Amino acid sequence: MRREPLRRWSMLAALAVAGVIVVLTLVVSPAEGDPMSRLIPAIFTASRSAGADTCVGGIPCQDGHALAFLALALFASVHVAAAWSTRRQLTRLVGLFVLLVAFAAIDEFAQGWTGRDPSFADWLADTAGILLGVLVGAQLTRFLVRG
Repeated sequence: MRREPLRRWSMLAALAVAGVIVVLTLVVSPAEGDPMSRLIPAIFTASRSAGADTCVGGIPCQDGHALAFLALALFASVHVAAAWSTRRQLTRLVGLFVLLVAFAAIDEFAQGWTGRDPSFADWLADTAGILLGVLVGAQLTRFLVRG
């Protein structure tokens, strides 16, 4: 696949995922018992237990955080890795990792504006998703861009 179309589509996908994260954080506020969270049906009802922290679709919050930030990091790292030579990729990907971890911290802090409590455990789940997303995205780019 050619680099430019790959970069364009991966950036659009990363922006879409970032937009969904911001909307879920500030607008939908999928806290337990929030009427807006009932708009999206429970996906994993077996994972719900008394006192369990659940997010949109009824999945455990840490899992939801990790998956959302994994998707964001995956698309963003494909965009970054497709733009640079192998020598410069590592520096750019580390910079992307730091930027996304900062975005995750701001996202957690912003949850306080919606009446939910920011969580260090959620931020760690975000960071784990980011790390995995960057690693997989960089390898995926190597596979997709040959030559």
